[in-house]
Amino acid sequence: MTNESSIKVPDAGTITAMQRQQKNRNRISVFLDDVFAFGVHQDVLLQHMLYVGLRLEQPVIQEIQQADQLIRAKMSAISYLSYRARTEHEIRGKLRRDGFDESVRNTVIERLHELSYINDESFVLNYVRDRLNRKGHGPIRLKSDLRKLGITKEQVDKALSEVADANNILDKALEQARKRIKRLQKETDPYKKRRKLQNFLLRKGHTLDTAREVVERLEQEHPH
Repeated sequence: MTNESSIKVPDAGTITAMQRQQKNRNRISVFLDDVFAFGVHQDVLLQHMLYVGLRLEQPVIQEIQQADQLIRAKMSAISYLSYRARTEHEIRGKLRRDGFDESVRNTVIERLHELSYINDESFVLNYVRDRLNRKGHGPIRLKSDLRKLGITKEQVDKALSEVADANNILDKALEQARKRIKRLQKETDPYKKRRKLQNFLLRKGHTLDTAREVVERLEQEHPH
């Protein structure tokens, strides 16, 4: 939220001046009775047909501020989405941290769903596919990371069943382990090498059963 939010808005008054703000050219400073009252986005100014000489009463001022808050919340959410896809949980958290009230957050989230800017089901599928194929993350790591992003257990399980079957997960674990074992060539103690490789796979989020199977296969590929 901007510093405008800390200024007490008059209950009523007549618009005596409107000035474009220097730091944000899309925002207009509105003066009531020669005193700065509030700032609004230029779209809000046009929507409410504000002009010098117009008398504003408290209900209209509140309506204007609500409309302005909605525009600012939409812009905040879209900017947040411009870096990468986000879950609904992430966007709600961002808007909450920015100080927007619940009704505004709900309205913005609803609109973003309508525009398909938010789609948790698609997000989960892409996330699982990317982390599994590119980083070799296992199901435990995937579930933990996605739960932090507000994805339900049911959504994660569904995505894993569609994208990452047992064979696919094992193949990716083997792929990661083969890369890792090259860095363990100086380790002469078979037990320590096995433990380090297994712990590596556990940190990647694979189950203990998968880690053990992968290590056994690699030991067959690279007998001592």
